[in-house]
Amino acid sequence: LRCLVGSEMCIRDRYKEKMYSLWQSCFGDDRETIDMFFKNSFSYENAVICTDKAEVVSQLFLLPEKLSLGEKEYFAYYIYAAATAESYRKQGIMGSLLEFTSALAADRKADYLFLVPATENLFDYYEKFGFYKALYAEKTVFKLTGGEPLDIKSTEPPDIKKAALKREKLLKGVNRVVWRENEIKLFSDFLGDDGKIVFGDDFYVSYSPAENGVFVTELLCGGTYENALDVLKKTGENTFFVSVPEEKAAELKNCKRTAVGMIKNIKGEKINDSVYTGITLN
Repeated sequence: LRCLVGSEMCIRDRYKEKMYSLWQSCFGDDRETIDMFFKNSFSYENAVICTDKAEVVSQLFLLPEKLSLGEKEYFAYYIYAAATAESYRKQGIMGSLLEFTSALAADRKADYLFLVPATENLFDYYEKFGFYKALYAEKTVFKLTGGEPLDIKSTEPPDIKKAALKREKLLKGVNRVVWRENEIKLFSDFLGDDGKIVFGDDFYVSYSPAENGVFVTELLCGGTYENALDVLKKTGENTFFVSVPEEKAAELKNCKRTAVGMIKNIKGEKINDSVYTGITLN
């Protein structure tokens, strides 16, 4: 077994197909969905794999983002789509890959690594490798009525550059992940035909269908939530599962602070405040 990254993958196309296969076997996504990631966010230098002879048996991808904390921004890698082939699990391979990744991040002068565990029990697993809870959202459920249904499929796709700029403007002053346009585009693609990113002068909303309602990934506003809520009314649904930054939680009822992700210090100091991530790409 050996860990490889970037230029060490001497036969790149061969390994790329193996990465597709491992992703599909672990997560069950179809080829079209996986293609969205490889088109928007993939690069060989940020792919970390473990091989056994010619097979890719474990992998993760590093997405270069920033953390905005106070008045400063820090270089951070988002560890995404970490996976190990079923027959190679419980052998310490992912742990070795995480340690390899930490050393790689240090060599590249990254300040932090961060990730979003796919299940609750994985928080304890990643803690063993120096990660701690620091990415939080305030979550609540509410009902709205009175809107006219909106035909989502007939609306134009969002201008990703403008959407990313609007999102950042509304989050100014919030400790947060500053996502690249690549990942905003990937998130928009993942929403598919039934989901949407909608924004205006003083609001930004992203949402998709959920069982018995609508899952609102982000609900951001510059003032009150009035215009953003008008957008949600037009979905024709009345139950909304909502995540908002901690700084805006007081404006909504019954919000519960929920850990959604973890951070590991590389060069940076430990973060004691809540950091808002918004999208997670899960």
